[in-house]
Amino acid sequence: QAATQGQVAEAKDATSGAEQEHARQIHIKGTAAGQHAEAREAVEEHHAQTRRRMIDTAEQADMVVSGHRAETREKLDELRRKREEMEAKMHDGMGQLSEAQKVFAVEAHAQGVQRQLKSEAYRHTAAMTIDTIGECGQLSVSVAQKKVEVFGEKASTQVVDMAMQVHQSHIRTGTAVG
Repeated sequence: QAATQGQVAEAKDATSGAEQEHARQIHIKGTAAGQHAEAREAVEEHHAQTRRRMIDTAEQADMVVSGHRAETREKLDELRRKREEMEAKMHDGMGQLSEAQKVFAVEAHAQGVQRQLKSEAYRHTAAMTIDTIGECGQLSVSVAQKKVEVFGEKASTQVVDMAMQVHQSHIRTGTAVG
């Protein structure tokens, strides 16, 4: 009976050791799964923050470009109205001038026309510049969105790779322990 009791005690010790080792392996697997979940949550949170920042920046850029476009158009319209008023006043006053004054007025009118053409060219250039800036802003938004998508895809791939590494470490741990 003493030998049987010794064998029972050995069996209990072996069982207890095996149970402890099993509990340790479960703890390791749970820790790795938790780390995997935490990493995935961190990547998703970073992706969401980046997307929010990108959208906010795009909206701000659109508002700034729209504001500048409206201001420029208002200024150009105001300058055009002033020019038209001055031209109308000049035509009204031409009939009351002497010959020398008429020559001077014609020359001044010619210079005014040249300046008008220059201002129209400046207005056109300003309008084209505003449109180009708007297009550049939109292209920047598109590029940023594409980068966010690429980073999201890379992050997803990294999460899958990490999961595979965790799985491989579980397999190696199980093999080493077993």
